[in-house]
Amino acid sequence: LFLGLNLISSEIDSKANHLVLVQPISRTAYIAGKFIGFVALIGITIFLLSIFASLGTLLTCVGTKHPPNISWCNFAISIIGSFEACVVLGAVTILFTSFATSSILPFLMSCLVYAIGQSTQSVLRYINSGMAKTQLAPSLKFIVKAAYYVFPNFALFDFKAQAIYALKIPAKLFALSIAYGLSYVLISIFLAIIIFEKRDLP
Repeated sequence: LFLGLNLISSEIDSKANHLVLVQPISRTAYIAGKFIGFVALIGITIFLLSIFASLGTLLTCVGTKHPPNISWCNFAISIIGSFEACVVLGAVTILFTSFATSSILPFLMSCLVYAIGQSTQSVLRYINSGMAKTQLAPSLKFIVKAAYYVFPNFALFDFKAQAIYALKIPAKLFALSIAYGLSYVLISIFLAIIIFEKRDLP
Protein backbone atom coordinates (compact mmCIF):
# COMPACT_ATOMS: atom_id res chain seq x y z
CA LEU A 1 0.00 0.00 0.00
CA PHE A 2 2.68 2.50 1.00
CA LEU A 3 4.84 1.65 -2.00
CA GLY A 4 1.93 2.26 -4.34
CA LEU A 5 0.84 5.48 -2.67
CA ASN A 6 4.41 6.75 -2.78
CA LEU A 7 4.16 6.80 -6.56
CA ILE A 8 2.92 10.39 -6.84
CA SER A 9 5.78 11.76 -4.74
CA SER A 10 8.29 9.76 -6.77
CA GLU A 11 6.79 11.09 -9.99
CA ILE A 12 7.03 14.64 -8.69
CA ASP A 13 10.65 14.14 -7.63
CA SER A 14 11.56 12.67 -11.02
CA LYS A 15 9.26 15.07 -12.92
CA ALA A 16 7.70 12.06 -14.64
CA ASN A 17 4.20 13.38 -14.01
CA HIS A 18 4.97 16.43 -16.18
CA LEU A 19 4.51 14.18 -19.21
CA VAL A 20 0.98 13.48 -18.02
CA LEU A 21 0.00 16.93 -16.80
CA VAL A 22 1.05 18.63 -20.05
CA GLN A 23 -1.64 16.56 -21.74
CA PRO A 24 -5.26 17.82 -21.79
CA ILE A 25 -5.93 16.31 -18.38
CA SER A 26 -6.75 18.26 -15.24
CA ARG A 27 -4.96 17.83 -11.96
CA THR A 28 -8.28 16.81 -10.46
CA ALA A 29 -8.52 13.92 -12.90
CA TYR A 30 -4.89 13.05 -12.17
CA ILE A 31 -5.48 12.76 -8.41
CA ALA A 32 -8.81 10.99 -8.90
CA GLY A 33 -7.27 8.53 -11.34
CA LYS A 34 -4.40 7.75 -8.99
CA PHE A 35 -6.80 7.17 -6.12
CA ILE A 36 -9.09 4.92 -8.17
CA GLY A 37 -6.08 2.89 -9.24
CA PHE A 38 -4.95 2.55 -5.63
CA VAL A 39 -8.43 1.45 -4.54
CA ALA A 40 -8.47 -1.17 -7.30
CA LEU A 41 -5.05 -2.43 -6.19
CA ILE A 42 -6.17 -2.59 -2.57
CA GLY A 43 -9.38 -4.36 -3.53
CA ILE A 44 -7.59 -7.03 -5.56
CA THR A 45 -5.01 -7.59 -2.82
CA ILE A 46 -7.59 -7.95 -0.05
CA PHE A 47 -9.76 -10.18 -2.26
CA LEU A 48 -6.88 -12.58 -2.85
CA LEU A 49 -5.89 -12.56 0.82
CA SER A 50 -9.50 -13.22 1.86
CA ILE A 51 -9.62 -16.26 -0.43
CA PHE A 52 -6.51 -17.73 1.20
CA ALA A 53 -7.90 -16.91 4.65
CA SER A 54 -11.20 -18.61 3.81
CA LEU A 55 -9.44 -21.71 2.53
CA GLY A 56 -7.25 -21.84 5.62
CA THR A 57 -10.30 -21.52 7.86
CA LEU A 58 -12.11 -24.30 6.01
CA LEU A 59 -9.10 -26.60 6.27
CA THR A 60 -8.98 -26.14 10.04
CA CYS A 61 -12.62 -27.20 10.26
CA VAL A 62 -12.18 -30.38 8.21
CA GLY A 63 -11.80 -33.52 10.29
CA THR A 64 -12.25 -31.82 13.67
CA LYS A 65 -14.76 -33.17 16.17
CA HIS A 66 -15.58 -29.71 17.44
CA PRO A 67 -15.28 -27.26 14.56
CA PRO A 68 -15.16 -23.60 15.55
CA ASN A 69 -18.36 -21.59 15.44
CA ILE A 70 -17.62 -19.43 12.42
CA SER A 71 -19.93 -16.67 11.25
CA TRP A 72 -19.14 -16.21 7.59
CA CYS A 73 -21.25 -13.06 7.55
CA ASN A 74 -19.02 -11.56 10.24
CA PHE A 75 -16.00 -12.83 8.32
CA ALA A 76 -17.15 -10.94 5.23
CA ILE A 77 -17.86 -7.81 7.28
CA SER A 78 -14.37 -7.94 8.80
CA ILE A 79 -12.89 -8.11 5.29
CA ILE A 80 -14.98 -5.12 4.23
CA GLY A 81 -13.78 -3.28 7.34
CA SER A 82 -10.16 -4.00 6.47
CA PHE A 83 -10.78 -2.73 2.95
CA GLU A 84 -12.34 0.45 4.33
CA ALA A 85 -9.38 1.06 6.62
CA CYS A 86 -6.91 0.65 3.75
CA VAL A 87 -8.91 2.98 1.50
CA VAL A 88 -9.09 5.65 4.22
CA LEU A 89 -5.36 5.34 4.85
CA GLY A 90 -4.77 5.59 1.11
CA ALA A 91 -6.84 8.77 0.85
CA VAL A 92 -4.95 10.33 3.76
CA THR A 93 -1.63 9.40 2.17
CA ILE A 94 -2.67 11.02 -1.10
CA LEU A 95 -3.56 14.14 0.89
CA PHE A 96 -0.05 14.21 2.34
CA THR A 97 1.43 13.53 -1.09
CA SER A 98 -0.36 16.54 -2.56
CA PHE A 99 1.81 18.98 -0.57
CA ALA A 100 4.86 16.91 0.44
CA THR A 101 8.22 17.98 -0.93
CA SER A 102 9.90 14.60 -0.51
CA SER A 103 8.85 11.04 -1.23
CA ILE A 104 9.57 9.79 2.29
CA LEU A 105 7.38 12.35 4.08
CA PRO A 106 3.98 10.88 3.06
CA PHE A 107 5.14 7.45 4.18
CA LEU A 108 6.22 8.65 7.62
CA MET A 109 3.12 10.78 8.13
CA SER A 110 0.87 7.91 7.07
CA CYS A 111 2.55 5.60 9.58
CA LEU A 112 1.99 8.22 12.27
CA VAL A 113 -1.67 8.66 11.32
CA TYR A 114 -2.21 4.89 11.36
CA ALA A 115 -0.60 4.53 14.79
CA ILE A 116 -2.66 7.39 16.23
CA GLY A 117 -5.87 6.24 14.56
CA GLN A 118 -5.48 2.74 15.99
CA SER A 119 -5.09 3.94 19.57
CA THR A 120 -7.17 7.11 20.04
CA GLN A 121 -10.42 5.27 20.80
CA SER A 122 -8.80 3.08 23.47
CA VAL A 123 -6.98 6.02 25.04
CA LEU A 124 -10.10 8.19 25.07
CA ARG A 125 -12.14 5.35 26.57
CA TYR A 126 -9.50 4.91 29.27
CA ILE A 127 -9.52 8.61 30.11
CA ASN A 128 -13.32 8.78 30.26
CA SER A 129 -13.51 5.67 32.46
CA GLY A 130 -11.73 7.42 35.32
CA MET A 131 -9.40 4.44 35.83
CA ALA A 132 -6.26 6.57 35.67
CA LYS A 133 -4.44 6.52 39.01
CA THR A 134 -3.19 10.08 38.59
CA GLN A 135 -5.17 13.15 37.66
CA LEU A 136 -4.66 13.92 34.00
CA ALA A 137 -4.09 17.50 32.92
CA PRO A 138 -7.03 19.12 31.09
CA SER A 139 -4.69 20.01 28.23
CA LEU A 140 -3.83 16.31 27.77
CA LYS A 141 -7.51 15.37 27.71
CA PHE A 142 -8.13 18.08 25.12
CA ILE A 143 -5.28 16.82 22.92
CA VAL A 144 -6.58 13.24 23.07
CA LYS A 145 -10.12 14.32 22.22
CA ALA A 146 -8.88 16.52 19.38
CA ALA A 147 -6.83 13.63 17.98
CA TYR A 148 -9.87 11.36 18.24
CA TYR A 149 -11.96 13.68 16.07
CA VAL A 150 -9.24 14.80 13.65
CA PHE A 151 -7.44 11.54 12.90
CA PRO A 152 -9.27 8.59 11.32
CA ASN A 153 -10.62 6.14 13.87
CA PHE A 154 -9.36 2.84 12.46
CA ALA A 155 -10.83 0.94 15.41
CA LEU A 156 -14.24 1.63 13.89
CA PHE A 157 -13.35 -0.63 10.96
CA ASP A 158 -12.00 -3.47 13.11
CA PHE A 159 -14.48 -6.37 13.23
CA LYS A 160 -11.93 -9.16 13.66
CA ALA A 161 -13.00 -10.00 17.22
CA GLN A 162 -16.63 -10.33 16.12
CA ALA A 163 -15.56 -12.58 13.26
CA ILE A 164 -13.41 -14.82 15.47
CA TYR A 165 -15.93 -15.24 18.29
CA ALA A 166 -19.09 -15.05 16.14
CA LEU A 167 -20.34 -12.01 18.04
CA LYS A 168 -23.28 -10.04 16.75
CA ILE A 169 -22.39 -6.94 14.74
CA PRO A 170 -25.09 -4.26 15.03
CA ALA A 171 -26.28 -3.08 11.64
CA LYS A 172 -26.04 0.55 12.80
CA LEU A 173 -22.37 0.09 13.71
CA PHE A 174 -21.56 -1.39 10.32
CA ALA A 175 -23.48 1.38 8.54
CA LEU A 176 -21.71 3.98 10.67
CA SER A 177 -18.31 2.58 9.72
CA ILE A 178 -19.18 2.77 6.02
CA ALA A 179 -20.54 6.32 6.28
CA TYR A 180 -17.56 7.42 8.38
CA GLY A 181 -15.04 5.91 5.99
CA LEU A 182 -16.73 7.36 2.92
CA SER A 183 -16.91 10.82 4.50
CA TYR A 184 -13.25 10.75 5.50
CA VAL A 185 -12.20 9.61 2.03
CA LEU A 186 -14.23 12.31 0.27
CA ILE A 187 -12.89 15.06 2.53
CA SER A 188 -9.28 13.88 2.17
CA ILE A 189 -9.44 13.60 -1.63
CA PHE A 190 -11.24 16.96 -1.87
CA LEU A 191 -8.49 18.67 0.14
CA ALA A 192 -5.81 16.85 -1.86
CA ILE A 193 -7.29 18.11 -5.13
CA ILE A 194 -7.50 21.71 -3.87
CA ILE A 195 -3.89 21.66 -2.62
CA PHE A 196 -2.53 19.93 -5.73
CA GLU A 197 -4.35 22.39 -8.01
CA LYS A 198 -2.56 25.32 -6.37
CA ARG A 199 0.82 23.62 -6.11
CA ASP A 200 3.72 24.79 -8.27
CA LEU A 201 5.48 21.70 -9.53
CA PRO A 202 9.28 21.84 -9.86
